[in-house]
Amino acid sequence: MFDLYSFDKDEESMIETYKKVKEAYFKTFKELGLDVVAVAADNGSMGGKNSEEIMALSRIGEDTILFDEQTKQGLNVEVLEKENAEEYLAEQYNITDVKKLEKKKAIELGHIFALGTKYTETMGINFIDAENNSKPFYMGWS
Repeated sequence: MFDLYSFDKDEESMIETYKKVKEAYFKTFKELGLDVVAVAADNGSMGGKNSEEIMALSRIGEDTILFDEQTKQGLNVEVLEKENAEEYLAEQYNITDVKKLEKKKAIELGHIFALGTKYTETMGINFIDAENNSKPFYMGWS
């Protein structure tokens, strides 16, 4: 795994960067011949709007995921421990029925977070916009 921090001017740009990082993960692991999937994950203490783990399906994996082979949609079972798990899954990942997902073992290879302004506001990391206003960056992490 590696660390990558991104800083964008707004939420829309942050989400675009998030998608590009996710695509880079998939491209890299495909070139290595690994069968990977992105699954909904718990943001934990990192916080933020959402996060996904990039997982390699493996019978010897240390993580358990619930996965739909047809849609390639899945989640780390840790998400189900969240207080608002059903709402979080429906709102962020359009997962409305976990009963139809199959249990699989997987190995976490990466984790992407859309953190928003949680850390930049706290640390005072701002930029000056076109109207000369100071605004906090929208931050992502992987």
